[in-house]
Amino acid sequence: MTSHINLKAFVLDISSYGQKGRILRLLTEKRGLITAVLRNQKDDCKACTQPFTFAEFQLFDYRQRLTVDEADIIEQFSPLYEDFTRLSAANFVRSIFVDTMAPDQSDASLYKLWAYSIHEITTGKDSLLAAEVAIMRLLAIIGYDPWLGNCVVCEKDIVSDYVFDFALSGTLCNDCAVRPAERRRMTLLPGTMATLHYVCSSELNKLFKFRIKDNVRSEFLTFVKLYIEEKLEKSYKGLDFISQLADFENKNKWSDNLSGGA
Repeated sequence: MTSHINLKAFVLDISSYGQKGRILRLLTEKRGLITAVLRNQKDDCKACTQPFTFAEFQLFDYRQRLTVDEADIIEQFSPLYEDFTRLSAANFVRSIFVDTMAPDQSDASLYKLWAYSIHEITTGKDSLLAAEVAIMRLLAIIGYDPWLGNCVVCEKDIVSDYVFDFALSGTLCNDCAVRPAERRRMTLLPGTMATLHYVCSSELNKLFKFRIKDNVRSEFLTFVKLYIEEKLEKSYKGLDFISQLADFENKNKWSDNLSGGA
């Protein structure tokens, strides 16, 4: 059975197909992450072979195999390619989305999360923070949300010292925190706890609308890095690079502060 499908999608991944063709992985609202083949790069379809592009696609469906017939570009997020930090942040988030989403997994919240995230990374003031906020929310949506209320072990209320156990994916009370740790633990600032609560539960259209102090931002970035490594059990070069960019950024802030006080 054959049919034509019209849908809007973000281009998340591209690979070669033969000499001139391309395989596109497209993030759609109703069908999730799908794969479509662009057999020949027609002039009106070339632009859709660029990552991050948002376009309206006309796809030909033959026995559940999709082929790109036409593509009308809506947005290419060009500023990403003019800013190395923004592009690095966007590429890292893109790689996590591609790795964690199952084919044809239909979840409109993931589509909306990507839309808000790529816009914030492209236009916002802090692309590194936006990238890690996006990834933390992604992990929460797909089932890796951290336990941030009471103690993850005994369920007692936590009155001080927010100790987070990465193996248990949750916070510990003072009594449970004194027990030997199987793996990493991290004591979190109250501001970091509040940020995690907000990022994991806020409405998507308000996800990036919060203020954060420099020390909380730094701790939040460290937390997300460790959390990704623990939950996805994979080493991402992009994660190390993003961390290096954040460290470099922090050093520049200190340098600027010292220069300003001289």
